[in-house]
Amino acid sequence: MKIIIMSDSHLKNDTVMSIIAHHPDADYYIHCGDVGKPIDQKSIPHFYIVKGNNDYSDFPKELLLTIDHKQFFITHGDAYQVDLGLDELFHAAQKKQADYVLFGHTHHPCKQVIDSITFINPGSVTFPRGGQIFVPCYCILENDEAHFYHAKTFETIDHLFEPKKRTSLFKRLFGK
Repeated sequence: MKIIIMSDSHLKNDTVMSIIAHHPDADYYIHCGDVGKPIDQKSIPHFYIVKGNNDYSDFPKELLLTIDHKQFFITHGDAYQVDLGLDELFHAAQKKQADYVLFGHTHHPCKQVIDSITFINPGSVTFPRGGQIFVPCYCILENDEAHFYHAKTFETIDHLFEPKKRTSLFKRLFGK
């Protein structure tokens, strides 16, 4: 099962459509909100969008989907204060018995497992906000493996998630 997860495109529907076109073999396409203007979902099978804090279209605020016998809780995240952490979202996910939580809002891509619930924020396909990963990106979830990709080049950016090795100034200057 291949799921394309994206978020926070903010009026850049051409970027969303190019990601979809690049992955015609995906089983599901999920947008975690802040589209900004309507997208014709009807022409794309299994394309789901939730409403973000900058959306005025008639998207649902949240979705619960069962995919491959797993429960997916999809929300933008702003209603759960994700800017401050995942505590509220975690409690909501527990109540909904979610296996996966897909959310956006922060523009920071991440994958984190808390008490067997996998949280995935695909980042923003158009406006990254810095931190460790400062490229427009999206996520592909396939066979319970999440991988992140550059939204313009479609190349993997998983290497950007690896911890950076810190070397002392002395070692960098003198090689000792």
